[in-house]
Amino acid sequence: MTCIEKMYDILNTIHFDVIPAEVKSKAKLLLSDYLGVLIAGSQKTEAQQLLAALQGKIQYPEVLACWLGTVSRLLDFDDGHRYAMGHPGVVVQSATLACAYIAQQIDGSKYIEALVRGYEMYCYLGRSVNPSAYTKRGFDSTAISGASAAAVVAAHILDLDSQKTKNAIALAATLCGGLNQAAIDGSSQKYILAGWAAQLGITAAQMAQAGIDGPSHALEGELGFCNAFSPEPNFNVLNNPQLRNDILRVYTKKFSCVRRIHTQLDLLESILHDNDLTEKDIERITVYGGEFLQPAGFYDPQNLAQAQTCIPYNLALLLHYGHVTEDDVRSNIGNTMISTLAKKVTVELDQEFILLSQKDKSLWGAAKLSVITHTGRTFRAEEIYPKGEFENPFTEDDTKSKFDILVTPVYGVDPTQELWTFISNIDKQCPIDFSKLHILDQTINEELVK
Repeated sequence: MTCIEKMYDILNTIHFDVIPAEVKSKAKLLLSDYLGVLIAGSQKTEAQQLLAALQGKIQYPEVLACWLGTVSRLLDFDDGHRYAMGHPGVVVQSATLACAYIAQQIDGSKYIEALVRGYEMYCYLGRSVNPSAYTKRGFDSTAISGASAAAVVAAHILDLDSQKTKNAIALAATLCGGLNQAAIDGSSQKYILAGWAAQLGITAAQMAQAGIDGPSHALEGELGFCNAFSPEPNFNVLNNPQLRNDILRVYTKKFSCVRRIHTQLDLLESILHDNDLTEKDIERITVYGGEFLQPAGFYDPQNLAQAQTCIPYNLALLLHYGHVTEDDVRSNIGNTMISTLAKKVTVELDQEFILLSQKDKSLWGAAKLSVITHTGRTFRAEEIYPKGEFENPFTEDDTKSKFDILVTPVYGVDPTQELWTFISNIDKQCPIDFSKLHILDQTINEELVK
């Protein structure tokens, strides 16, 4: 059997009646997290720029998915997976929502099935090629792992048969791509990667539905997905797929910046709180970490994508504001006071964390923090698992609080609570009533009027 055939057989066992209760619950919590960052992101300038670029075609599911995936990525506040790397939700959730919304007559149970299947496919591919696809080749996992995951979602919503679903996966896997240079230079391309993958996955499913086929050994072949994207593929994972319920290991974010910074933000927040310190007390902060942290130790980011990736900048924001929101990150680029504060932060390689990340390649964000005050007091702490990981999870109250903060300024109090209730009960709806998602009706209708 080919790898696609093996993985298809596993995905085909994911049916609502046998999905564990904790998996269903996690899928709904991730849906709420996704809709929160989507709705908040829809208010940003880049969301309107992309809408204009799509030229009134947003009523098509693949184009709608491109917009949804991009917009939900703008805040860098979306979910992720440290083993597979990248951000599965912005692709999987966007493809599911776009296909289901345009189709309309979709039951909530099928919606949950599509989400769980999509996350499982994403994490299978991400585990197979990362971290080396990202760290040594410069490919974005959200884009390359996400395309086939979106194809799985679309195939399920479209009721494609076995062979057509396999062709959709193969087409997406062999047509995908996405480079990470924006992680260094910045630019909106960072966000479009997610939308592009969602669009490609749906398009691949549509092609397969029409009878177009893909290479059967698309994943493991000599010139296939793994060998092309990764210099060090994990062939054990690739050749032996299993049902991991990997959605349970998906993290959610507390801060609006790249994941590699979150351990340091957690540590600094704790040290400040526990010792009643403020920015005025701080003489120097040193971050100790592995090789994945060091490139983020630069100063004076010039654009939003760079700012979201910069350790000193984000620690300075936390020092000054007590939080790191997208508005904080966006509005302080070029702020002299924040820049001066950031210069108190240095990032250093630490052998302990280099060895740790070599032993467990998923621990690329683990770090130690040293804080020295003007009076000479020193505080040290380390963290392996940042808030939101399955070892250090968000509670439902944490998720609800984040959702309220993101959605209420756009929808208002009562509609926000109605949307939360809608998400909580989505698996019981036959079919789903999408009327609570005002953002979709409004966006599509405005474009059609134009």
